Amino acid sequence: MNIITGTLSRDQLSSTRDLLRQTAAASVTAPFAGFDPASEEGIEFASGVLSALVESGLVNICAAERGGKVEGLLLWEKLGWDTRILGRECARVILAGGKGTGTLIKHLLDRAEDEGITYITIRVADSNCPEGVGESDLVSVGFEKLERIVYLRAETDGKTPGWPVVPSVPGDRQQLIDLAGSSYSYDRFHIDPLISGGDADRLHREWMSGSIDGRADRILVTRGNEPDIAGYCACILPDRLTGGAGWIDMLAVSPERRKSGLGRSLVEGALEYFREEGVESAALCTQEMNLPALRLYGKTGFSVFAFADTYRWAKVG
Repeated sequence: MNIITGTLSRDQLSSTRDLLRQTAAASVTAPFAGFDPASEEGIEFASGVLSALVESGLVNICAAERGGKVEGLLLWEKLGWDTRILGRECARVILAGGKGTGTLIKHLLDRAEDEGITYITIRVADSNCPEGVGESDLVSVGFEKLERIVYLRAETDGKTPGWPVVPSVPGDRQQLIDLAGSSYSYDRFHIDPLISGGDADRLHREWMSGSIDGRADRILVTRGNEPDIAGYCACILPDRLTGGAGWIDMLAVSPERRKSGLGRSLVEGALEYFREEGVESAALCTQEMNLPALRLYGKTGFSVFAFADTYRWAKVG
Protein backbone atom coordinates (compact mmCIF):
# COMPACT_ATOMS: atom_id res chain seq x y z
CA MET A 1 0.00 0.00 0.00
CA ASN A 2 1.37 3.39 -1.05
CA ILE A 3 0.71 6.71 0.68
CA ILE A 4 0.04 9.55 -1.75
CA THR A 5 -0.64 13.22 -1.17
CA GLY A 6 -1.77 16.08 -3.34
CA THR A 7 -3.64 15.82 -6.63
CA LEU A 8 -5.22 12.48 -7.52
CA SER A 9 -5.32 10.96 -11.01
CA ARG A 10 -8.60 10.44 -12.84
CA ASP A 11 -8.66 6.75 -11.92
CA GLN A 12 -7.83 7.53 -8.32
CA LEU A 13 -10.62 10.11 -8.18
CA SER A 14 -13.08 7.51 -9.44
CA SER A 15 -12.22 5.08 -6.63
CA THR A 16 -12.20 7.99 -4.16
CA ARG A 17 -15.84 8.76 -4.96
CA ASP A 18 -16.74 5.16 -4.16
CA LEU A 19 -14.76 5.30 -0.93
CA LEU A 20 -16.39 8.56 0.09
CA ARG A 21 -19.81 6.93 -0.10
CA GLN A 22 -18.54 4.19 2.21
CA THR A 23 -16.98 6.59 4.73
CA ALA A 24 -19.17 9.72 4.53
CA ALA A 25 -21.28 8.62 7.51
CA ALA A 26 -18.21 8.97 9.74
CA SER A 27 -17.96 12.71 9.02
CA VAL A 28 -20.17 15.42 10.50
CA THR A 29 -20.89 16.93 7.08
CA ALA A 30 -24.46 15.58 7.06
CA PRO A 31 -25.40 16.53 10.66
CA PHE A 32 -24.36 20.12 10.01
CA ALA A 33 -27.03 20.18 7.31
CA GLY A 34 -29.63 18.50 9.52
CA PHE A 35 -29.31 15.01 8.01
CA ASP A 36 -28.84 11.76 9.91
CA PRO A 37 -25.28 10.79 8.89
CA ALA A 38 -26.20 7.10 8.55
CA SER A 39 -29.30 7.70 6.41
CA GLU A 40 -29.20 7.32 2.64
CA GLU A 41 -30.09 11.01 2.34
CA GLY A 42 -27.25 11.95 4.69
CA ILE A 43 -24.71 9.74 2.92
CA GLU A 44 -25.73 11.13 -0.47
CA PHE A 45 -25.43 14.70 0.78
CA ALA A 46 -22.11 14.24 2.60
CA SER A 47 -20.41 12.23 -0.15
CA GLY A 48 -21.42 14.89 -2.68
CA VAL A 49 -20.01 17.73 -0.58
CA LEU A 50 -16.80 15.83 0.20
CA SER A 51 -16.30 14.80 -3.42
CA ALA A 52 -16.63 18.44 -4.47
CA LEU A 53 -13.98 19.43 -1.90
CA VAL A 54 -11.58 16.74 -3.15
CA GLU A 55 -12.03 17.63 -6.81
CA SER A 56 -11.75 21.37 -6.16
CA GLY A 57 -8.38 21.02 -4.43
CA LEU A 58 -9.63 23.06 -1.47
CA VAL A 59 -8.56 20.44 1.07
CA ASN A 60 -5.35 18.55 1.71
CA ILE A 61 -5.47 14.89 0.69
CA CYS A 62 -3.63 11.93 2.13
CA ALA A 63 -4.62 8.62 0.52
CA ALA A 64 -3.72 4.96 0.86
CA GLU A 65 -3.49 3.54 -2.66
CA ARG A 66 -3.05 0.02 -3.99
CA GLY A 67 -2.94 -0.87 -7.66
CA GLY A 68 -4.23 2.55 -8.70
CA LYS A 69 -7.24 2.31 -6.38
CA VAL A 70 -7.71 4.53 -3.34
CA GLU A 71 -8.53 2.31 -0.34
CA GLY A 72 -8.05 4.78 2.52
CA LEU A 73 -8.53 8.53 2.71
CA LEU A 74 -7.79 11.42 5.03
CA LEU A 75 -8.97 14.97 4.24
CA TRP A 76 -7.68 17.88 6.29
CA GLU A 77 -7.19 21.64 6.26
CA LYS A 78 -5.29 24.31 8.13
CA LEU A 79 -7.37 26.66 10.28
CA GLY A 80 -6.28 30.26 9.88
CA TRP A 81 -8.88 31.65 12.29
CA ASP A 82 -7.93 29.35 15.17
CA THR A 83 -4.22 29.83 14.40
CA ARG A 84 -4.47 33.60 14.61
CA ILE A 85 -6.32 33.65 17.93
CA LEU A 86 -4.54 30.80 19.72
CA GLY A 87 -1.08 31.74 18.48
CA ARG A 88 -0.28 28.18 17.35
CA GLU A 89 -0.64 26.50 13.95
CA CYS A 90 -4.00 24.67 13.95
CA ALA A 91 -5.57 22.15 11.58
CA ARG A 92 -8.70 20.04 11.32
CA VAL A 93 -9.33 16.57 9.92
CA ILE A 94 -12.54 16.61 7.91
CA LEU A 95 -12.70 12.88 7.18
CA ALA A 96 -10.62 9.78 7.86
CA GLY A 97 -11.70 6.33 6.74
CA GLY A 98 -11.07 3.19 4.75
CA LYS A 99 -8.06 0.89 4.97
CA GLY A 100 -4.81 2.04 6.55
CA THR A 101 -6.44 4.85 8.51
CA GLY A 102 -3.96 4.53 11.36
CA THR A 103 -1.07 4.89 8.91
CA LEU A 104 -2.70 7.95 7.34
CA ILE A 105 -3.13 9.60 10.74
CA LYS A 106 0.54 8.98 11.54
CA HIS A 107 1.49 10.43 8.14
CA LEU A 108 -0.49 13.56 8.96
CA LEU A 109 1.31 13.94 12.29
CA ASP A 110 4.66 13.61 10.53
CA ARG A 111 3.61 16.36 8.14
CA ALA A 112 2.39 18.44 11.06
CA GLU A 113 5.87 18.21 12.55
CA ASP A 114 7.40 19.44 9.27
CA GLU A 115 4.94 22.32 8.88
CA GLY A 116 4.88 23.46 12.49
CA ILE A 117 1.27 22.38 13.12
CA THR A 118 0.83 21.84 16.84
CA TYR A 119 -2.95 21.48 17.30
CA ILE A 120 -5.29 19.18 15.33
CA THR A 121 -8.95 18.34 15.90
CA ILE A 122 -11.27 15.78 14.37
CA ARG A 123 -14.98 15.27 14.98
CA VAL A 124 -16.26 11.76 14.25
CA ALA A 125 -19.96 11.03 13.84
CA ASP A 126 -21.31 8.20 15.97
CA SER A 127 -23.00 6.47 13.03
CA ASN A 128 -21.59 2.93 13.34
CA CYS A 129 -19.76 3.47 10.05
CA PRO A 130 -17.45 0.43 9.76
CA GLU A 131 -15.13 2.26 7.36
CA GLY A 132 -14.66 5.31 9.59
CA VAL A 133 -11.60 6.04 11.71
CA GLY A 134 -11.67 4.22 15.05
CA GLU A 135 -11.09 5.70 18.46
CA SER A 136 -8.16 3.32 18.99
CA ASP A 137 -6.43 4.67 15.87
CA LEU A 138 -6.70 8.20 17.25
CA VAL A 139 -5.85 7.50 20.87
CA SER A 140 -2.84 5.36 19.94
CA VAL A 141 -1.10 8.36 18.35
CA GLY A 142 -1.94 10.88 21.06
CA PHE A 143 -5.43 12.21 20.30
CA GLU A 144 -7.60 12.88 23.36
CA LYS A 145 -11.39 12.92 23.47
CA LEU A 146 -12.63 16.38 24.44
CA GLU A 147 -16.40 16.26 24.19
CA ARG A 148 -19.50 14.47 22.97
CA ILE A 149 -21.73 16.49 20.69
CA VAL A 150 -25.51 16.15 20.37
CA TYR A 151 -27.21 17.20 17.12
CA LEU A 152 -30.87 18.20 17.28
CA ARG A 153 -33.47 19.04 14.67
CA ALA A 154 -36.98 20.56 14.65
CA GLU A 155 -39.65 21.42 12.12
CA THR A 156 -40.12 25.15 11.60
CA ASP A 157 -43.90 25.17 12.13
CA GLY A 158 -43.45 26.29 15.74
CA LYS A 159 -45.02 28.94 17.93
CA THR A 160 -44.67 32.71 17.79
CA PRO A 161 -42.05 33.95 20.30
CA GLY A 162 -43.36 35.09 23.69
CA TRP A 163 -40.84 37.94 23.95
CA PRO A 164 -40.24 40.31 21.01
CA VAL A 165 -37.44 39.03 18.76
CA VAL A 166 -36.07 41.33 16.05
CA PRO A 167 -33.11 41.43 13.62
CA SER A 168 -29.97 43.06 14.99
CA VAL A 169 -28.88 46.45 13.69
CA PRO A 170 -25.32 47.80 13.08
CA GLY A 171 -25.38 49.64 16.41
CA ASP A 172 -25.70 46.31 18.24
CA ARG A 173 -22.25 45.12 17.16
CA GLN A 174 -20.26 45.78 20.33
CA GLN A 175 -22.99 44.51 22.64
CA LEU A 176 -23.22 41.30 20.63
CA ILE A 177 -19.46 40.78 20.71
CA ASP A 178 -19.25 41.48 24.44
CA LEU A 179 -22.13 39.10 25.20
CA ALA A 180 -20.55 36.38 23.06
CA GLY A 181 -17.31 36.76 24.99
CA SER A 182 -18.94 36.15 28.37
CA SER A 183 -21.68 33.60 27.70
CA TYR A 184 -20.07 30.21 27.05
CA SER A 185 -18.46 27.55 29.21
CA TYR A 186 -19.47 24.13 27.85
CA ASP A 187 -17.79 24.41 24.42
CA ARG A 188 -14.63 22.54 23.39
CA PHE A 189 -12.51 25.68 23.70
CA HIS A 190 -13.34 26.12 27.39
CA ILE A 191 -13.15 22.37 28.04
CA ASP A 192 -9.64 22.02 26.59
CA PRO A 193 -7.03 22.51 29.34
CA LEU A 194 -4.54 23.66 26.70
CA ILE A 195 -6.66 26.73 25.91
CA SER A 196 -6.90 29.49 28.51
CA GLY A 197 -10.29 30.83 29.52
CA GLY A 198 -9.34 34.21 28.10
CA ASP A 199 -8.46 32.75 24.72
CA ALA A 200 -11.68 30.70 24.71
CA ASP A 201 -13.71 33.85 25.38
CA ARG A 202 -11.78 35.68 22.67
CA LEU A 203 -12.59 32.91 20.17
CA HIS A 204 -16.28 33.49 20.79
CA ARG A 205 -15.90 37.24 20.43
CA GLU A 206 -14.21 36.67 17.07
CA TRP A 207 -16.87 34.10 16.14
CA MET A 208 -19.58 36.67 16.72
CA SER A 209 -17.63 39.31 14.82
CA GLY A 210 -17.46 36.95 11.85
CA SER A 211 -21.17 36.20 12.15
CA ILE A 212 -21.99 39.90 12.01
CA ASP A 213 -19.71 40.31 8.99
CA GLY A 214 -21.44 37.63 6.94
CA ARG A 215 -21.16 34.15 8.42
CA ALA A 216 -24.74 34.42 9.70
CA ASP A 217 -27.63 35.29 7.41
CA ARG A 218 -29.46 36.92 10.30
CA ILE A 219 -28.75 37.64 13.94
CA LEU A 220 -31.90 37.89 16.00
CA VAL A 221 -31.92 39.76 19.30
CA THR A 222 -34.27 40.26 22.20
CA ARG A 223 -34.10 43.11 24.68
CA GLY A 224 -36.84 42.04 27.06
CA ASN A 225 -38.00 45.23 28.74
CA GLU A 226 -34.54 46.81 28.68
CA PRO A 227 -32.81 48.97 26.04
CA ASP A 228 -29.72 46.74 25.95
CA ILE A 229 -29.52 43.34 24.24
CA ALA A 230 -30.51 40.54 26.60
CA GLY A 231 -29.81 37.69 24.17
CA TYR A 232 -29.14 36.73 20.57
CA CYS A 233 -29.46 33.89 18.08
CA ALA A 234 -27.31 33.64 14.92
CA CYS A 235 -29.06 31.89 12.02
CA ILE A 236 -27.59 30.42 8.83
CA LEU A 237 -29.79 29.52 5.85
CA PRO A 238 -29.13 26.23 4.05
CA ASP A 239 -27.52 26.19 0.63
CA ARG A 240 -30.35 26.59 -1.88
CA LEU A 241 -28.75 24.04 -4.23
CA THR A 242 -27.85 21.26 -1.81
CA GLY A 243 -30.72 21.75 0.61
CA GLY A 244 -30.76 20.77 4.25
CA ALA A 245 -31.86 22.51 7.41
CA GLY A 246 -31.42 26.03 8.67
CA TRP A 247 -28.60 26.16 11.22
CA ILE A 248 -28.73 27.85 14.63
CA ASP A 249 -25.06 28.74 14.97
CA MET A 250 -24.84 30.74 18.19
CA LEU A 251 -27.34 31.29 21.00
CA ALA A 252 -26.85 33.17 24.25
CA VAL A 253 -28.78 35.03 26.93
CA SER A 254 -27.03 37.31 29.39
CA PRO A 255 -26.51 35.52 32.74
CA GLU A 256 -28.77 37.86 34.71
CA ARG A 257 -31.67 37.36 32.27
CA ARG A 258 -31.63 33.57 32.05
CA LYS A 259 -34.64 31.48 33.13
CA SER A 260 -36.96 34.29 32.00
CA GLY A 261 -38.16 32.73 28.73
CA LEU A 262 -35.85 34.81 26.53
CA GLY A 263 -33.86 31.80 25.31
CA ARG A 264 -37.04 30.02 24.29
CA SER A 265 -38.27 33.12 22.47
CA LEU A 266 -34.99 33.39 20.56
CA VAL A 267 -35.18 29.76 19.43
CA GLU A 268 -38.83 30.21 18.42
CA GLY A 269 -37.84 33.40 16.61
CA ALA A 270 -35.19 31.47 14.68
CA LEU A 271 -37.75 28.83 13.68
CA GLU A 272 -40.11 31.58 12.56
CA TYR A 273 -37.32 33.22 10.50
CA PHE A 274 -36.46 29.95 8.76
CA ARG A 275 -40.13 29.27 8.09
CA GLU A 276 -40.55 32.69 6.48
CA GLU A 277 -37.53 31.90 4.28
CA GLY A 278 -39.18 28.67 3.07
CA VAL A 279 -36.96 26.37 5.15
CA GLU A 280 -38.85 23.41 6.59
CA SER A 281 -36.48 22.36 9.38
CA ALA A 282 -33.75 23.73 11.62
CA ALA A 283 -30.78 22.02 13.27
CA LEU A 284 -28.12 22.80 15.84
CA CYS A 285 -25.62 21.09 18.09
CA THR A 286 -24.53 21.37 21.69
CA GLN A 287 -22.46 19.46 24.21
CA GLU A 288 -24.00 16.38 25.83
CA MET A 289 -23.15 17.83 29.25
CA ASN A 290 -24.95 21.12 28.52
CA LEU A 291 -28.17 20.05 30.22
CA PRO A 292 -29.75 23.55 30.40
CA ALA A 293 -29.43 23.92 26.62
CA LEU A 294 -30.80 20.42 26.00
CA ARG A 295 -33.83 21.17 28.19
CA LEU A 296 -34.43 24.43 26.32
CA TYR A 297 -34.27 22.79 22.91
CA GLY A 298 -36.58 20.00 24.05
CA LYS A 299 -39.17 22.59 25.07
CA THR A 300 -39.01 24.21 21.64
CA GLY A 301 -39.63 21.02 19.66
CA PHE A 302 -36.10 19.82 18.95
CA SER A 303 -35.20 16.13 19.09
CA VAL A 304 -31.85 14.36 18.90
CA PHE A 305 -30.89 12.84 15.55
CA ALA A 306 -27.11 12.30 15.77
CA PHE A 307 -24.06 12.22 18.05
CA ALA A 308 -20.37 12.88 17.45
CA ASP A 309 -17.12 12.88 19.43
CA THR A 310 -14.43 15.53 19.19
CA TYR A 311 -10.78 14.51 19.55
CA ARG A 312 -7.72 16.72 19.83
CA TRP A 313 -4.01 16.15 19.28
CA ALA A 314 -1.55 18.76 20.45
CA LYS A 315 2.18 19.17 20.67
CA VAL A 316 2.94 20.54 24.11
CA GLY A 317 6.05 22.53 24.86
